[in-house]
Amino acid sequence: MEEWLLYCQHSSEKSYASPAFLWAVKADGSESIQLDTKPVVGLPRWSPIETSVVYLAQNSQQSLQLTLSLTKIEQGKATTTHPLGDKELREVSWMPDGRSLLVSTSANKDEPIRMMKVDLSGKLQDMFQIGENQKANEEMYFEQFQADGFAVSPNGRYAAFFVRPNSASISTG
Repeated sequence: MEEWLLYCQHSSEKSYASPAFLWAVKADGSESIQLDTKPVVGLPRWSPIETSVVYLAQNSQQSLQLTLSLTKIEQGKATTTHPLGDKELREVSWMPDGRSLLVSTSANKDEPIRMMKVDLSGKLQDMFQIGENQKANEEMYFEQFQADGFAVSPNGRYAAFFVRPNSASISTG
């Protein structure tokens, strides 16, 4: 199996706040390929069993909506799929078997944070939710939070994460 390294290249050399694009380079430096033309958000993660990487990408540079992207590198070519279509997510990690993922959504006015297991064909299985559904007339403070920093135990039975603010207005207080 070929060995590849990942890196993000920002669209402006002068600003790390500019959109980042995902690239892979052979470990010997002999070849590099851009994996996606969409900006990448968060940390891309290698599959534990093959040369596939999973990450969240913005639908466009003007959109904050993040969707799941899965790119497989074979013979120097990258093939990207979107197993969940345009379903918006906030975090992703491989399960130890390399055949499924743990993903999360942020809370919104209709549902709390949800964590789901998804196989590589896109079949979702709810795992658990954080918090309760909001009532229509209540303040919506909880929707400003998301699960982040996933770590899955080697046997896939446990997941660790932290809940962080998803809004600058509540993270500065």
